Amino acid sequence: MIRCVIFDFDDTLEDFWTTKRKTHLEVGKYIEKKYGVKKEKFAEEFDAIDYHFTLAGIGKNPKSYDRDLWFRYFAKNRIKITESEIKKLTQMYWRAVLKYARLYPETKTVLKKIKQKKAMITDSDGTREIKTARLKKLGIYNSFDIILTSDDTGQNKPSRKFYNIVCKKLKVKPEECVMVGDKPEVDLKLAKKLGMKTVWIVKGDWALKRKNKKFGYVDCRINSLKQLLIVL
Repeated sequence: MIRCVIFDFDDTLEDFWTTKRKTHLEVGKYIEKKYGVKKEKFAEEFDAIDYHFTLAGIGKNPKSYDRDLWFRYFAKNRIKITESEIKKLTQMYWRAVLKYARLYPETKTVLKKIKQKKAMITDSDGTREIKTARLKKLGIYNSFDIILTSDDTGQNKPSRKFYNIVCKKLKVKPEECVMVGDKPEVDLKLAKKLGMKTVWIVKGDWALKRKNKKFGYVDCRINSLKQLLIVL
């Protein structure tokens, strides 16, 4: 019997792919005006930097996703930039993310219809507060019995700490849980190893790059959260 559904956040419940594209272009306007790098070029390169650090940060310290680090990487051997300017760009980035943040249209309806306990496990965006602000703005912060970020565990996903805390707090066994996420290697591989059912939602840039791959630890693929209700 399934007693708990565990969700990833970015590109699982929230259309973060679209948010990122808009954010990168908005920050790119500032970059172009001040440093002469075309906004489209910046957006393209920052997409690649995002992907690089997301891969490199799997299972590591949450600070690997701090955008200060990403902007330093972009600027290295290219433009002269001060640390105060790095901080300014990071603040600009997260203001844009908060402005453009949108849930998938069906997210709230699906969450309301799920009768099982609900948990969210998500990597931090530099600090827990940044992601918490987005959850509150989108109106789903109170939709979960527990929300854990990598700042709470000290490790990025995948980490057993997330699942240990969820199972202990909600008094469920791994085999009574379903894990839903857009990144099979990050969200589902460990969950399956622990005995959970796994659902891959093929949304967002990461998932679309892997849509033609088959993963032995994925029990079910869905293209919309509405399909999750059928799976459950």
